[in-house]
Amino acid sequence: MAISNFYYDDITSGNFINMIYASHIAMENHYHQTFFSKEKSALDRITYASNEYAFRKRTQNKEHNILDLPVMNYYIDDITQQTDRKLWHNIDNVVGRYVPELQRRIKMVPVTISYSATLFVKQTFDLYYATSKIMIDDANETTLYPEFTLGGYSFPVPAFLGYSHSFDNEFNENDWLEQNQILTLGLDVSLETYLMIGDGSGSGADENGNGGAGGSKVSIAEDFVFTFLSDKNLNKKNPLNSQTAHILLQKYFSED
Repeated sequence: MAISNFYYDDITSGNFINMIYASHIAMENHYHQTFFSKEKSALDRITYASNEYAFRKRTQNKEHNILDLPVMNYYIDDITQQTDRKLWHNIDNVVGRYVPELQRRIKMVPVTISYSATLFVKQTFDLYYATSKIMIDDANETTLYPEFTLGGYSFPVPAFLGYSHSFDNEFNENDWLEQNQILTLGLDVSLETYLMIGDGSGSGADENGNGGAGGSKVSIAEDFVFTFLSDKNLNKKNPLNSQTAHILLQKYFSED
């Protein structure tokens, strides 16, 4: 999910892509804990890819054994302003919500990010167990907290997790998979959260947005990103900096 050069220098495009990346990371961290917590490096079992390319993308990493199940993939499908919760407040969109710690307003628009995901397992018991974990997760109305920074201040933003799910007893991606029994749990996942846009008022503004020194881009919290890249074993360079981290995220979440 890269931004074209036409939009790359637009600060709002940076806000948008950072929100999407942070949501992806929060998703992976959550499913690591849900399905793969017994393995410290289990984020390797999760791949950002559509259902059609899940195994193909795993083959691009020679460190992965593609038939070492369980594994999971997920992929963004849609972004809409339709939400089940009453998150909309017109003042948040038009004027922005004042954050005293930042001394600025942040414009916030509620959105729903939709994903398609699949968990691949070998045994029927694994399929039933994974289904029960999702049912519990859905019943608990799990809330994820992607972490952001603005003006040197770090803050989490709630993302409410929702599901519909189904399971099947066989999945054939390519001819070489047709003789392998692979059980699948298909998930339609939704995250209800906020798209944030800095209003440009900047530090020193009052609650009306006056007197500021200029806005800045909403960024993903560095610790949140660096931990993810380390757990995914995506960082091949040392030391890691913000620019390198963004390039690695852009490459990992690309559509290729």
